Amino acid sequence: MEAEQGSEKNLQRWLETALESRTDQIAISDGQASLSYRELEIKSRSVASFLHSRGIRPGDLVALKAEKNLQTICTVLGILRSGAAYLPLDPGIPETRMRNLLHLASPSLLMEDCEDAAFPVREALGFAPISQFPKVDVSSPAYVLFTSGSTGAPKAVEISHSAAFHFVRWAASLVGLGSKDSVLSTSSLGFDLSTFDLFSTLGSGSRLVLAPKGSSTFPASLARFMEKEGISVWYTVPSLIRMLADHGRVEGLDLKLRALLSAGDRFATAAALRIRESTGCRLFNLYGPTETNVCTAFEIPKTFGPDQNVPIGSPVPGNECLILLESGQMEDFGKGELLVAGSHVMTGYRNSSNEGCFLEWNQKRFYKTGDIVERREREEFQLIGRKDGLVKSWGYRVHPGESRSEEHTSELQSRLHLVCRLLL
Repeated sequence: MEAEQGSEKNLQRWLETALESRTDQIAISDGQASLSYRELEIKSRSVASFLHSRGIRPGDLVALKAEKNLQTICTVLGILRSGAAYLPLDPGIPETRMRNLLHLASPSLLMEDCEDAAFPVREALGFAPISQFPKVDVSSPAYVLFTSGSTGAPKAVEISHSAAFHFVRWAASLVGLGSKDSVLSTSSLGFDLSTFDLFSTLGSGSRLVLAPKGSSTFPASLARFMEKEGISVWYTVPSLIRMLADHGRVEGLDLKLRALLSAGDRFATAAALRIRESTGCRLFNLYGPTETNVCTAFEIPKTFGPDQNVPIGSPVPGNECLILLESGQMEDFGKGELLVAGSHVMTGYRNSSNEGCFLEWNQKRFYKTGDIVERREREEFQLIGRKDGLVKSWGYRVHPGESRSEEHTSELQSRLHLVCRLLL
């Protein structure tokens, strides 16, 4: 990993270091257009200046109703550089549900519905550029992500600058991201996998490559795109790994993939091993709900077979995992609910009760994941199931027996069909 670590443990400074030092190197591309680190610095600074002129200050929350594209990324970085936190919202969400989400999160500003070219350039809008970016406290929020709300009550997960920084720095170090890497991004901004895509990548001086719209529906086209763009690292959900292995025809391609990371559901072992056979890539199973981002990790060894159960691994640096047994005791080993404390864990649910979500023990605050795990002495954590009836679908928590309204069904469908443009 080549990016400067810095002494300020916040996401803003992590990105500032990369943006100010990489100049003409390509930062983001989408197969048709690209932006250099210099252009990304200028455009994101312009967004930050615009927000400052609108009264946005450190600690504020800015909602962004937009699809992920080159313009969106500039806007997200601009929000962070202004000292505010960002809240990504899928523009395909039904209007009633959108209003409910905005009411719950209570952002200071909503950015939406401008033309693609309508970056808030100071010459056009007449606002003064920021001469010095405000310092951000590490405990201030960096972003807010909604849980799926499959029960009808989504929660706004607030992640601090410190938690975000520790995750993206660790994740970049895990695979050794550097300036020679091209990282594929297939996750929506509202899904926590996107934080690796954006911040681990850009903070390490790598190139972020946005996948074409609808690529999850056409795995063969996605595989050819990966070959064309020289994709070396990809962090995605198991369902897309299966689709790529089953229908991507990767065996006949010259893929440069060196690291494949997966989270959001049970690891797609057989499919991932087939991709590794074709590319020689390293395989990682990452685990953690939105509330903890990634809290455990496991690299699949070369000796692993397709029928073996892939563990969720061991706690990543800065995190501690314990098991809440049926007896009520908290232990390192045994079978029970997984508890997580440490540097990646959320601040809490924004504007919602956090009662019952945490346990205080040994002067530490442990998040109750609701996931049942088992761990034997000198072994890794194995994921067994859930305390409730939830299952994972494309990385989202869903109640299989739940009666969904037409509105909620439309929201889930919109996550698979991303067709709108960014708009400030």
